[in-house]
Order: sequence, then structure tokens, then C-alpha cells
Amino acid sequence: MSYTDATSRPPPTDLSRRPCTSRFLAALVLCAAAVAIVLLYTRSPQASAQTDLARPLVAVIKGDRLGPGGEQMAPLADTHLRGVTRALQAVRIPYLLTCDSDIEAHGPPDVAVLILPYNRAVSEVELGHLLQFLRDGGAIIACLLGRNDLLYALGVDPVGAVPAEQLGIAGADIVSSDTTILGIPRRVRQPASYVMACRPLPDGRIIASWDDDSAAAAPAVIANTHGAFITCGLTTDHCPEVAQLLRAVIGIFAPQVWAQSIPSSPDHLGPYGPYKTLAELADTVQAKHAAGQDIAPAVADIAEATALLSSASSLKSRGHFAEALAAAQRADKLAGHALWSSFATVEGEMRGIWTHNYARPSWDDVAAELKQANLNAVFPYICSGGVAFYDSRFLPHHKSVAEHGDYLAEAAAACRKHGLPLHPRMLNLATLWASQETRRSLKTQQRLQVTSQGKTGTWLCPTHPDNRRLQIQVAREIVTNYDVTGLQFDYLRYSWKNVCFCDHCRAAFEQYLGVKVSKWPADAATGRYSREYLQFRRHQINTLVAELAAALRETDPDLQISAAVFLNWESHRDTFGQDWKTWVDEGWVDFVCPMDYTDDAETFRGYVRRQNGWVAGKVPIYAGIGVNADNSRFTDPYQLMRQIEIAREEGAEGWVVFNYCPHFSEQFLPLLAAGVTRTPTDYRLPRSP
Repeated sequence: MSYTDATSRPPPTDLSRRPCTSRFLAALVLCAAAVAIVLLYTRSPQASAQTDLARPLVAVIKGDRLGPGGEQMAPLADTHLRGVTRALQAVRIPYLLTCDSDIEAHGPPDVAVLILPYNRAVSEVELGHLLQFLRDGGAIIACLLGRNDLLYALGVDPVGAVPAEQLGIAGADIVSSDTTILGIPRRVRQPASYVMACRPLPDGRIIASWDDDSAAAAPAVIANTHGAFITCGLTTDHCPEVAQLLRAVIGIFAPQVWAQSIPSSPDHLGPYGPYKTLAELADTVQAKHAAGQDIAPAVADIAEATALLSSASSLKSRGHFAEALAAAQRADKLAGHALWSSFATVEGEMRGIWTHNYARPSWDDVAAELKQANLNAVFPYICSGGVAFYDSRFLPHHKSVAEHGDYLAEAAAACRKHGLPLHPRMLNLATLWASQETRRSLKTQQRLQVTSQGKTGTWLCPTHPDNRRLQIQVAREIVTNYDVTGLQFDYLRYSWKNVCFCDHCRAAFEQYLGVKVSKWPADAATGRYSREYLQFRRHQINTLVAELAAALRETDPDLQISAAVFLNWESHRDTFGQDWKTWVDEGWVDFVCPMDYTDDAETFRGYVRRQNGWVAGKVPIYAGIGVNADNSRFTDPYQLMRQIEIAREEGAEGWVVFNYCPHFSEQFLPLLAAGVTRTPTDYRLPRSP
């Protein structure tokens, strides 16, 4: 709950500051007071409690007086104002919003606590009002700056605002040093560019410090009986933590805020992902449960959270705020878990992860982690068309292999140990990570793609017989020498629409067309044979896929052959020559993983829906989800869970995430395991008769 800026309405009447000479007005005031007394004793106790809970005990003073030359500081003042107001909103503390100029003109409003987020030019008159507010029993919480007389009154001896680096606390956290304060968080992340260097006066005490590597480096919060000083400006970074700190400090001086702030019903707890309150989340959980989804843990979490909130309400009514807060915090934790456990686990689906060739700290550690989280397939890239990260006889070794060893052998051993299906990935026609020496050699051999302008690129030309032979040799080598479940093709396409126009492609195209092309490459690129040339490019890639599939099936009939493919078959078969629907129709691949990288849920839905229409159930589609892709970086794990849910709704039989990294491991994997992958399953891969 927030309130309108005090400057947008007349200030409240204060008879001590505004004497009235009208007897009529005085009589009217007395009558109003009498009516108020009658109403006080005739209204219901419940209505009285509701009014008390809604009455703001806190006012925030916007720093609208910036002083000479301070105009450029207005954005910073707004930043710190938002840091305070959003923190109050996060813990549901009602507040009034006023400003320096209004305090100067009319004095403070009738509240228990004033908060100064960033008030760099408090006037003498305003300072007088603030000090009188303290003498009258109010409390002030100031942040970063303050007139010396005001800071002295708060138990602070200021030295001056300095860069955080100067105090050695850049990147440090705020750590509480007084655990007796109700609700104060142990540690708070709060970025701070500038901090007030200060020390407590005899009547002040440090209740929180800037902590860098477990060493208290400087005071972060100093308090006395009149209020508190927070030595930095607050921001919206890590708002939930900052909100808990601010509420705890306010609660020292106005314990009634706990009755306002501690939630006691599902309508007052939240948000959770897209749900504003626990009540909204509970409705969704109930609907999913009624539809037969396997989300029993979420149902149990919601029920327990609701019961705890009821207990919190009873405890608050008896003034047991510490116990009520503990119950509400437990309810909040359960509700947060319920958000993730509200995503059902599904039997028989692919739960895959694309990875690098390496795994840190080791393949054994990562395979164990993925298996424990109930993922059931891993797809590491292991070579490109120009280099191998394993002991290849046909490709140059990457320089790291000499020091590290065979990455594929390490991955295969770890995945076998932990029962995790391994699908190495060939980055077929790209020459990523190849040395310049290798690329120069390939260029000399005329094995690289050439643009219509005659510029040689870095990708292998699929028409060149040596490149086609190499692809088959490498594929056979991988599945013969290593214990793998499958092999996945990636980058099995042209690099762009303007390739390839090398001499090999010209000869092959003329043979394919049955005519001599007099204007090369113009006729093929944009002229009379441009449509035929698009088909020729698709033919080169299609026949390479067919040859690879035949060679692999002959080598290992049980091998699972798959491809990571571009998301829009209709246009990309022209742009990149990747006609993957034909690969499906002809049975050359056992499943496809379209790279449906977008952070927009409904765009993702459209991708998967079209792809299922093209495939028509002939093979499974395992939707590729771009958590850390170049054009798609998820900031909220809910985005991943929702896209998995959409993939299921649209008929995909599983999903593969791009890609494994520390961010995914720390922020996403544990939450997957709470719901989506809560129980283990093996993916089901139907074989064509």
C-alpha cells in the first residue's frame, strides 16, 4: 500500500501551527472531535483494528532540495527514493510520501518514523522541524547523508562520504551484529558506490557492518534511542533482503509495523513468479491438481503455508510478533517451493542438456549432478569440421588435448558410471576452434565455402568429396571407439545464403542441372537458375545426411541419430540449405532438437506448434530451450519451467536446454529437480519398423 505524495494535496491541519480566529471554525472542530469520540466507541473492534493496520506509521521524505549545483544529483535522489519505497512495498508497510520542501513549510506528518533516503540539502528550518520531531518522541532513519546536527542526534560521528573502495568495502555485504533485533537478516547484498565514513558516538551502537571476507570493515547501520543511520543509499538491487533490513530497523522504533507487515492470509503473501499472491498460486495449483497433474508436493506445500498464515494471524493478535514472523517466513519459503513443485514431472520425456566439450570441475562431478537432478541425456560438442577434442585419427587435435587428455573418453566413462545417456555432438561443417594453420591448409585445398563475391570463408564445402569422406570417417570413429548412446549432427548446413560458389559446386551444379552455366555465379545466385540452386544446396546437405545415417546404421544399428536444427524449416531450408523435414520424412534421424531460442513464452509456443505440424509424429521433437543462448538469456528460472510446460502442451516429447554452465547449475538445476524432474525417467524413443 502506498500513499499520494504529500505535495499533491493540502497538508494536514495542525492547530498548533495554524491558530484560527474564527469562533465558528473552532466550534466546528470541537463538534467534529465529539463525533469522532462517539464513533470511536460505537464502531466494531474489527473495524478499529483494520483502521489501525492501515494507518501509516512511516513517512518517506523525498530529497527535492538538492542545493546549489546539485541538479545533476536528481537521478541519484530518485534512485535511493525508489530503493526505500519499493522496500517498504515489498514488506507491505504503509507509508506517506512527503518531501524536503513540505517538511520545511509544514513540519513532519503525524507518524512514528521518518525516513530520509537521500536528502543532501536539508535547510535550517527543515533541520529544526526534524530535531523537534525527535524531541517529541519520533524516530528518524537517515541514509548516506545528513546534516551533522541530525547525525549527532542519531548517535553518529560523521567523517564524510567516500567511495566504497576507499574504505575497502567495494562489493561487501551488510552483516548484522545484533541478533536480538526482531527480523534483522543475517546478511544483505546492497551495492554501494559511496558510503559515509563514520563511527558511533557514546550513545550510538553499530547494529550492522560492511563485511568483506568475514571481517567487519566499516559501520553499515548505527542506531540509538532516537533512530538509525544507514551509511549507504538504498537501491532496488536485492530488494527482498533490503526490505527485511529496513523493516527490522523501523520495528525497533515502531513495533506496530509488525502487525501491519507480517502477512496473515494468502492474499497478503507473495509474489511468486507471475503470481502476485499465494492465493493466486494456490488457484493454479488446485487447477493443475484437478486436471490430474502429478504435483502432490505443491498441494502439500500450499496447505501447510496456508495453515501457518492462519497461525501467524493468531500470534499477531496476541502481540507475539517474533513467533508470527517466523510462521510467516516459513509459509513464504513453502510457497516459494510450491511455485517450482507446481510443475509436474512427466514419465518418458527427454530431459537433455547441451554442454561444452569439457565439464568443470570434472565430467564425473557434472554427470553425477545431472543424474541426481534426473536429467536423462547429455549432448557435448566433441569436434568441429576442423578440430577434435578427442583422440581422432582424422582430425587435428585441439591443443588442449595434449594437456588435458581425451575429453570424449572422460565424458563417456563418467556418463557410463552414472547411467547417463551420452550423445556427442559433431559440429559438422563449421571449423570452430580449428587452428589458423588448419584453416589455411583447407583453403589451399579449396575445401572451404566460397561466397558469391569470391571470398573464402571458414566452413567446409559439403560438395567437396574429401569433406564428405571426412564426415563419415569422423562419425564412424566416434561411435566405434567410444561408449555412446547416440550421435548428434549440428552445424550441418551452409553458413549463409550466399555460399557456396566454389569450383566444385559449379561442376556439381552443372551436372545436377544438366546444362552449362555461362554466367557463374550470377545465374545461380540471383539469376535464371537461382531456384534450382537453392534445391541443389538442399540436395548436397540431404545426401550428406543420408550417407552419414547409412554409414552409422551399418556401424551400430542401435545408435540414436539426431540433429540440432534451425527452428524455421520453411525459410531456413533456403537460407541455410537445411531441409530437416526431409531428414525426418526419410527416416535418416531418430529425433530432432529444434533450437527454439527465445525468452518469450508465446513466441516459443508458436515455434513448437509449427514444428510438430511439420514432423507430424514421425519422430519425437525435443524442443531446444535457450537459457544461455546468444539471443536468449533467461533471468528467471520460471521462464525455463514455463517453456518446458508449453513444449508439453504443444506435443513435444521432451526438451534440451542450452547450455550447461555454472549459472545453470546454481540457479536453474535445483529448481528443475523440485518439480519438472522430481522423479527419474528414461526417455522413450520409438523406432521406425
